[in-house]
Amino acid sequence: MKTNADKIVLEEAERTSHLEELLLDLERPEVAAELQKFVDDTEQDEEGIELNQIVRNSKVLLDIITEQARARLIWQIVAGCFLVFAVATSFICLGLYMNRGNQIEKFGLAEANIQRAGNDIKQAEQKIRTLQGQLADSKAELKNAQNLLDGSNADVKNLQNQLADTAQRLKALQNSNAEAVKQLNERLQKLSTSRK
Repeated sequence: MKTNADKIVLEEAERTSHLEELLLDLERPEVAAELQKFVDDTEQDEEGIELNQIVRNSKVLLDIITEQARARLIWQIVAGCFLVFAVATSFICLGLYMNRGNQIEKFGLAEANIQRAGNDIKQAEQKIRTLQGQLADSKAELKNAQNLLDGSNADVKNLQNQLADTAQRLKALQNSNAEAVKQLNERLQKLSTSRK
């Protein structure tokens, strides 16, 4: 029985040293205290260790391992959640960055369109000024043409009046010539009858 107990103690000591290496990174005082108690208990005199003590030490060791596994699982879950959060945040930031790039590009296009529209408005205003100047010149030319037309109309009226006067004179001359021809014909007839 003593050799079996020695073997169990040696196995427990090996497990304990292995656990000590694994638990070195743990900073929890209650786990470290339990581990130290277990180590102290196993270092006692081999003859004084009873089977109940070994079972108790095994339970403590099992509790420590379970606690460590639970802590490791919690840290893995926390690390996984943090990793998911970091990846999600990265994707969100990437999406926002790409959206920002698209917005900047759209803003640049809008700014170029506004600049083009401003240039078009300036050109249109220049054309309007040019057309207004041409319209003023055309109005002046039209006024001159109307004045010339009015003068021509007056000249035409004057010529019409002169023509009407001339036509009346001509008619009077024609009448007087017709009378003269008639008288001449009568005289010629008288002369020709008198010679016969």
